[in-house]
Parts: sequence; structure tokens; C-alpha cells
Amino acid sequence: KRRDGPRYDVLPTQASSGLVPSSSLVENAPTETERITGRACTLISTLLVLAATVALTQRSDLLYEAGRRCTQLFRVPPYKKLDTGTCEDLGLVPITDRDTCRRAGLSLGLSDVSVFHASLTAETQESCFYYQLGQTTLATLWMKPRDSTEPGFRPLCAMSSEAAQAQVRVEEVHEVPFAPMSWVGCFAESSRKRDELRLQTMLRRFIRSTTATGSTTLACFSHCRNRTFTYMSLGGEGGCSCLANFDPAEPSIDLMPDGSCGDICSGEEAQTPERYCGGPTTFAVYRIKAPTPEPPPGSIADLAKPAPGSDAVGDGSGPKISQAGEWVAGVQSEILKAISYAPVPLKSPREPLRGKPLPDDDFMSSDTSALWGPKGRHDLRTMRALGANGVRLYGNDPSLNHKEFLDEAMAQGLRAITGISDYPYTQMVGNCVTTQLNCYSQVKQAYLENLRNGFLDNRTRRYHPALRTVILINEPDLKFQPVMSPEVFCKPLVSALDAVIDAEREMGVVGPAPNLTVTFSFGICRGCSVHGESPAVGQMAALLLAMKDPSTVGYAARNDLWSVYKARWENSVNTANPAKGPGGFKDLFLDVYDRVFGSVPVFIGEYHAPGQVDQEQDLHDILSLAGNKSTLLAGISFFEFQVRYDKGGDEMRFGMFGLGDRSLGSFEIATETSQGTFSAWCLTPMVAASETEQCGRMEHGIRYRVWSKWGYDVKSVPSPELCCAKCGESTRCRSWVWKAHGAKPGPCPGRCWLYGEVPKQRWQVVHDPDCVSGLPPEGHFPEFSNRSPNLLSSRVAKAFGGSGLDYNSFCPVAGVVLLHVPPDKAQCL
Repeated sequence: KRRDGPRYDVLPTQASSGLVPSSSLVENAPTETERITGRACTLISTLLVLAATVALTQRSDLLYEAGRRCTQLFRVPPYKKLDTGTCEDLGLVPITDRDTCRRAGLSLGLSDVSVFHASLTAETQESCFYYQLGQTTLATLWMKPRDSTEPGFRPLCAMSSEAAQAQVRVEEVHEVPFAPMSWVGCFAESSRKRDELRLQTMLRRFIRSTTATGSTTLACFSHCRNRTFTYMSLGGEGGCSCLANFDPAEPSIDLMPDGSCGDICSGEEAQTPERYCGGPTTFAVYRIKAPTPEPPPGSIADLAKPAPGSDAVGDGSGPKISQAGEWVAGVQSEILKAISYAPVPLKSPREPLRGKPLPDDDFMSSDTSALWGPKGRHDLRTMRALGANGVRLYGNDPSLNHKEFLDEAMAQGLRAITGISDYPYTQMVGNCVTTQLNCYSQVKQAYLENLRNGFLDNRTRRYHPALRTVILINEPDLKFQPVMSPEVFCKPLVSALDAVIDAEREMGVVGPAPNLTVTFSFGICRGCSVHGESPAVGQMAALLLAMKDPSTVGYAARNDLWSVYKARWENSVNTANPAKGPGGFKDLFLDVYDRVFGSVPVFIGEYHAPGQVDQEQDLHDILSLAGNKSTLLAGISFFEFQVRYDKGGDEMRFGMFGLGDRSLGSFEIATETSQGTFSAWCLTPMVAASETEQCGRMEHGIRYRVWSKWGYDVKSVPSPELCCAKCGESTRCRSWVWKAHGAKPGPCPGRCWLYGEVPKQRWQVVHDPDCVSGLPPEGHFPEFSNRSPNLLSSRVAKAFGGSGLDYNSFCPVAGVVLLHVPPDKAQCL
């Protein structure tokens, strides 16, 4: 620019000038009015600086903005979006790194400057592209091969040589640091605290500054972007509050559906994330603090390239995703403390429909709300009271709607870990086994139905915010024959992931997406070529290599699976091993996993070590490992919520709650081929299994005939060990009798009688093949109480940091009634 004469000189050659051609600059040149305005702004800014020196530290943000905007009037834009041609055609420089791509997006006014990758192979030369297919869709930034010509992708270019560098140096003084806005959630005052604690009371602990109503998110962000503020809140239809901190788990607030936060702020309908302005009684909370910059390529621990002296596997560009699933609102820094949930309403393996299987094992549909919903047993509220922040599901019938369950989970502050059932893999007619283990078509159809039936908001095409993770399949290493064969179980998994990506594309999914995983067993994979001697690690390493090159397992992928693996994958494993000690999870798995996988998080999909003497300590141990930032363990899902009477055997040792004798309502489970009506039985808390392994004398096939003034009749006790533990909870119990149900039909799997005396005569000991009798464990136990510390649910609540349960709201006295007649004259229900 020259002070006199023409405003721009066109130099003889573009290369030597460092500027773009003059024809490209005409549209960006300031007008005469802008030039005069710019000089006025400069003068005003100078006067403001002189007049407000004292107040500079308090209101520097206004001066900062004024100076930045005035400077922008004279600045030649350093980035340009091309409609046709390439950057080289105009003498510009292609943008080849993520950080510059983000700055280019900011200069073009994008509010979401996340950069997506289309091809991540090391040999591919990538450039930055601006993608928008139609004016109604949101614009996004992509790193793609330079020769890409797909519709909607337009290259972004930078100025060349020293001219661009000089301008960047100037802008570094004036430009606002990159601080993207991310959606945390919609919150309202908790109904539990409405009469005693107002939401504003909680907010005052964090608020530093508040504005009047009528704000938009951009105006609120401009007001709150001081570095001391991490969050901002819009409530009361536009009232802006700046928050130094925010805890979504605060007991005085409830997480609400996004739609409860009022309308989109005026003029921000096209912004992302959706810019809710808050409702009359709800607050829209956003995170505004800039994230930690990503390290440059090569500075992170590569999962796929073995470093000298390490055990890592693969070839070099390992995944880098956040430990808790970066998009998950409110739980980025939380340890996962989920509960596995399969509330089968059966009390015996012989109960279901005259030997036929349960019609449907999907318990997150509206049909089963009598179990988990507020008008029924309210299991999800129980989980929250235990301190859980997640719920892991199993069965999944994609034809049923899951939105109501996800809404309730979100209302209770629980993130859902859902799974695709075994049906498309091994059960349906035409399953994967019949198609040479290629599961693409079967899984795609199932996942499309899931997206239509609650996983996706059909209006916005965004995932339900309660979804944390989708499990493609549970324990595939044990389900495809021969077991533990990576060439067998990997092909179904890579084809399933391929199907999920195409299903999302077909439905037009936008915005953040849930993490993806496959949950492996804790078995040894001797057929795995890498780390097969370590439980589950060999299976995970084999899958990583298959994701990197699906052709190695005989599958031709339609998508870049490695890219998706890098962006959305987290591993998971089931285990009944304790946290520490010989044979513990840390020694057998976690230490090896942390060496092999440099950045892929892992969680335990089923955790419970019922043989541990101190299960409460074991839970604290495993959660302390998850809280250690030097490991990749993100958390656990405790196995499990309810005793599985339908499985029988050792499977009945895991549940926190048994089923009582009182029905809280009924519901119907129906499919095209069968149906049945079932009861939502009240819950009875179970004793920790470790307490049942220290019984005194136990006699099988023996029934004690004891008469005593003190005694209890305990119904629905699934094993003699638990009966013994019940006796051990009271100092007055001297002996016990447990009777199996045998062939006689009825609602209870077994019955337990507790006595205040022991048999003293030979005639008081009789043979009965259905009974087990014995003496209590040695040592002192408190009086019988549902609040006993030996209850498994009490131990989980203490480890999870929950408020605990009022067991009086469960089955009356946990199904215990005073005994008035000898047991040989009583009948099992």
C-alpha cells in the first residue's frame, strides 16, 4: 500500500511479490467509507487508551476488541476460499496442517472449526477443504487429498511467502485466542431440592459476571471470554452468566432434554452446536475455555508404530482420542461408573413361557418402562442414587423405540452404553455366519432402525445426547467358531463398523457421534500373533491391525475404517478378576495394555469380583486405577444390577438386587412369534457374595427341625450361601435352613429360615434332598437390617460416592416376615 497514488501495486511477478493477483483482491479492498471509518476508529482507540488507563485491567476486553476490529478493516485476508481451480492456479499456498486450517475457518466466520480427516495414510498429501453441500447445511473443515474433486468441497488457500508471515505476526497481537463453544447440556433446578435450594444459589458459587436478558450465545461469549471463565450459561430466555466452574453432577440440578432449553437464539439458527438461549426455568450451559492444543504429528505415543524397546504394534499413526469420549457432555473428566442392566423379570430358569425363551430381551424400550421408568420401579433413579453416571445395556431390538429410555437416562444424569445384539450376527435367518462372516448388510439394516427409533433426533439428525458408546458386539472372540481365532472374529467386526458408518451417512447424521467399541472376553487368544498371551490384549491388537488393513481378514471396506478408529474408538473388556494382586486386572491386563496402546482408552464393560473378601476395597482399587492419569483405563460398568435367576448357577452370584414377592405392575413383551405378560417385581438387596464364603458347618440334603421363639422366614433367596449370610447378619441367629424350589411351581427360587436355636436331638435332623442346613459364620454381625454394610448395593454406593438408598421403599422388609410355625409345616410359595 502507498500513501500517495494507487492503493495497490501489481508487481512484475506474483512469486516475488508475496501477494495474490490484484483481481483477487478487488473484492476485499476497503471502500472509501471504510477507510475513513478506519482512521476514525484508530483515533477513537487512541483516545480510549489515554482516557481509560486506570480501568484498562478491568475492561481491556473492550479495547482489545476495538483495536482488533479497526485493524481488520485494513488487513488483506490471509486465507481464501476458492470456487474453482486450485491454490497454485492463483499463486496461493495450499494449507497442509490442522492449525492453519482452523485459523482459516475462523477467518471465514465458522463457529465450529473442528477439522475432520478423510484419509490418514502417511503417504497421502493432504490439504484443507471447506465443505458445504447447499446453503441449509452446516459448513465443516476437512483435511483431504489435494486432488479431491467431490461435490461441496472447496479448497482453502493461504497467502504466500513473507507477506503472509508479516500479516500473521501482526494478527498475533490483536486476534482473540481460539476458544470454541461446546454444548454441555440443558439444566433445571432439581425437583428433589426445589423447596430448599434454588438453582441460582448453586450458580452464585461459580458466577463472576451476569448480564441482562436478551443475550445471544455470541454476545455472551464475548462477555465471558476472559481466561478465568470456563463456562457460560444462558437462562431466563437470554440472561447471560459467566461461570468459572460447573459441575453437572451437582445435586441441586437435573440434566434435561436439549429441547427444554427454549428457542434457538435470534440470528443463530445456522450455528453449531445448536445455540439454545435457555427457557423460563432452564439454563443452557456451554463450555467456552479453549481446549489444550493438539501436539504436532509425531509427538504423541504412536499405537501402530513400535518404538525402540517398546511392545507397541503396527506401523505408525496411532489413534489419538480423548480418554472419556470428548463429545460426551458433562463427563469428559469423570471416571466412568456405570451399572450393567439386564432386568429379566423371571425368577427361575423354568419360568419363561413353558420352557420357551423370553420373547424379547430389549429392556430399553418403552414397553418395559414399568422397570426403569418413573411410573414403575424406577431402576434408573436407583442407579443414580448409587452414584452411577452410566448404564450399560445388552439386548437391542431395533424395531422398538428407545427415545423414552434415553430421555429418562439423561434426566437421571446417566450416559447410555448400548449394544447391537447377537441377532444379526448369529441368530437371524441369513445371519453373518451364512454370509462368510461378512456382517455389512445385516448390521446396516439393524443400525438404520436404531437411528430411526430413538438414537437420532429425526428433526436435527443429531445423536441423542445420552448416548455415550455403542458396542458393536459383546465377546465376539467366544461367539464365532473356532473361538479365539482372529481371522474369524475380526472380519465380522470390521464389516460391522463399515455398516454403521454407511448407516449414519444414509441418515444424514450431523454433529458429534458416540464412541464405538467391541467388548472382548478376558480370555487368552493363543491364535493372536501379537500379545496373545495377555488376556484380551491379543484380541484388541488383532482388531487394530484389521482396522488398519481390512483386506488382511478378507474384507473390502467401503470406508476409511482406520480414520474412524482413530477418531471414535475405545476398547472394552469384561472381567471377574480383582483389581490388584496376583491374578489381578492390573498385572494381567492394564500394565500390558498401557505399553501396547499409546492413546486408545479402555473401559471394563463388566466388572465384579464376587470371590473377593473385601469387595468394597476392590471397587476402590479399580476406580483408583481409572483415576490415575498415567493409565488408559476410563472406568468400569459394575456387573450387575439384578440377579439373573433365568441363568441359574454361578451367574446368580453377581446381582445387587433380587426379586421380591410384590408386583409393582405388569407389562407385556411381544414379538411377531410370541408374547407374554410379566410382573415388575419389587427389589430385595442382596448380600455381597464374598460374605457367603465364610459359613460354618453346611450340610447338604439335611433339614433342621428347630423350634425357637426368635426366627425369620426369608423369601426369594437363590442359594444356601446367601441364606447362611443372612443368618450371619444377626447375633441372635444360631442355625438356618435353605430349601430349593424343586419341581414345584412358584415365584421364589428358594427359601431361607433363620432360627435362634440349634438342633439338640437326633430327631431334629432329618434327610431332605431339597434342603441345605447349617450354622452361621463365625464372628459378630449386627442385628438383621436392610441397611447392613454387607449388602452389595451399599458397598457399590460407597465406592461410587452415591447418596445411598432407602431400602424401606423396596420390598417390605426385603421379603422378611416373622416366623410363627415350624418350617416342616410351612409351604414354599
